[in-house]
Amino acid sequence: MKRRTFLCRTTEALAGAALAPPIGRLTVRPAERYLERWSWVMGQPVRVELFAPSEDLGLEAAAAVLRELRRVEAQLSIFNDASDLAELNRHAGRGWFRAGDDLLTFLRAAARMRRVTAGAFDSAVEPLMRAWGFREVAKATPPTQAELREAGDAVRASRIVLDGRRVALPAGHTRLDPGGIGVGYGLDRARAVLRHYQIQRAFVDVSGDCLALGA
Repeated sequence: MKRRTFLCRTTEALAGAALAPPIGRLTVRPAERYLERWSWVMGQPVRVELFAPSEDLGLEAAAAVLRELRRVEAQLSIFNDASDLAELNRHAGRGWFRAGDDLLTFLRAAARMRRVTAGAFDSAVEPLMRAWGFREVAKATPPTQAELREAGDAVRASRIVLDGRRVALPAGHTRLDPGGIGVGYGLDRARAVLRHYQIQRAFVDVSGDCLALGA
């Protein structure tokens, strides 16, 4: 065999070996469709981006994510008088209240955060939020020292007592606010929905609070 022919055939063999997939390691990934949906949930703009095997599945998964966020909002919003949390706030100082799953999860997480931060994080901050005008009625001037003192006393006096599915707020002026972790809980639930639909790559943005799956 001539040297030129030998080199050509050797090069072809090496190229073929380099291009051939390793035996037993070949994984064929089906083509995925990219989808993006915008909506308004929890009083904020929401963007859902995901990759799905089909457009129909992607649209169904995105819609399910938005439904779940709205469902969490309906249970934990203090602006919805029919929510579990709004009812608990009205029940403060009046004994036991039977909480649903979402409210229990929020209360346990809030109690844990209050404990590990030595009180720096406190879900009972609602009286101070109201005093500073972050609620229905905007205030043109800062709160007075008397208003701050009254609101601060209400926060410091607050306690959350859990007994199975029962919860009590012994102090009548206690008002809970889910703002510090409520959106995060909603995103946790959104992740569970995406996994149910076997979505491996997704991004959910609730006005800056984000969930990312995959690459």
